[in-house]
Amino acid sequence: MDDWVAVILEEYKTLRTESLQAIEQMQRTLQIGLVAIGVITGIGVDSADASAGVQVGIAAATPALAAAVLVLWLDQLRRSVYAGAHCALIEYRLAEHFRPKAPPLTWETQIQTEYDKGGRYRYHRHWATFVALFAATMPMVVTSIVRLARDDDWAAVGALSLIFAGLVVAAGSYQAYVHGAVSSKHGETRAAIGLEDPKTAPEA
Repeated sequence: MDDWVAVILEEYKTLRTESLQAIEQMQRTLQIGLVAIGVITGIGVDSADASAGVQVGIAAATPALAAAVLVLWLDQLRRSVYAGAHCALIEYRLAEHFRPKAPPLTWETQIQTEYDKGGRYRYHRHWATFVALFAATMPMVVTSIVRLARDDDWAAVGALSLIFAGLVVAAGSYQAYVHGAVSSKHGETRAAIGLEDPKTAPEA
């Protein structure tokens, strides 16, 4: 094995490790976040006699936590996708190096080839994570709004509703931004390894 192959294989192993670590971190982040949301919800259930400000604060803490967890999760998703994309480039270079023999490494190339026949990196199924996180906050938010409405504290109801809506919009906007970034990376990688013409590749 020549020096070039040895060096590029070492880089490949490092990137694969980084990608796997990012995936593991994504799973841990979700698990810890959902448990924390559950704990805060439990605390909020027992705060029926608290002041309106305390109830709003506890209820708002759940979507705020959901938004923070989503941002951390998306950052690890992007890290994993970028590492995988670079692995695909390395696989392509190795395939060219060993041609006409069969490519020695193909995993990331197959992902680029088969994941989306349309040539775009559609991560639509990961919007389910967004939905699941904020759905987990709904019991606390809805319960607090009902309590405050019964007490005719409409200012607190309005404040909590605005906070919740603002956090949902902000988190959704960030997820859309990351979706666009990984879509662009996917298209660039496909073009670099000859799977599509960069001039005709669909936009993210």
